[in-house]
Amino acid sequence: MIMKPTFSSSDAAEAVATVRRINQTWIVRGRLRDTAAGYLRHLESKDPDRLQRSCELALEMVHSREPGQDPKPQFYAGIFGLATPEEARCFLHSHFLTHSIWSRTHGLPDPGGALAIQARKIAQAVARKLSDARNRVLSSSAKLA
Repeated sequence: MIMKPTFSSSDAAEAVATVRRINQTWIVRGRLRDTAAGYLRHLESKDPDRLQRSCELALEMVHSREPGQDPKPQFYAGIFGLATPEEARCFLHSHFLTHSIWSRTHGLPDPGGALAIQARKIAQAVARKLSDARNRVLSSSAKLA
């Protein structure tokens, strides 16, 4: 069984550092690593609380995946899971799978016209999981406030 991480305000910095470290080590397509790093810097300067919650969400998505399942779509969906529509347009315009997942969790049309059928299935499954995880992270953050 995969253990789900729990975070307190005291280890928020560790969650952010862990997400940054993971992002820098993975090989991904289309400069997604650079885009995610830029988004994390953006959140650090504009909304540190959302940076923390986004990192918690990314780690929860990875830790709660099925064994053998590729963690990358879930990790990046978590990083961008709390993005505003403007941030999604700015940061996700060339990352079709992650943008598709974000759009699905926000009830918007799928912008990933270039996605293959298998990628659409992945996007649908990850979007459902992200919606549930996002609700848990946001509700636990509200309890700490």
